[in-house]
Amino acid sequence: MVRVIVVVYHNPHDLPPLVASLQKHMQLPYELVVWDNGGCADAIKQLQQDLNGKVRLIAGGQGANLGFGKAVNLAA
Repeated sequence: MVRVIVVVYHNPHDLPPLVASLQKHMQLPYELVVWDNGGCADAIKQLQQDLNGKVRLIAGGQGANLGFGKAVNLAA
């Protein structure tokens, strides 16, 4: 299984096109880890509803901006 880690910070509009592209192009089983470094909680909740179990989505961070490197390390 492939784990795709995405760190988002005040860019919730980028999530739907990202997920659409993953669904279109990924041929291996994958899970999507979305780490919210701030400002994306509502978009992540909507994404969880939209995916409806089609992709394993793990959300973390709850809006605390830890910086990119620390967020990626914790999400991994």
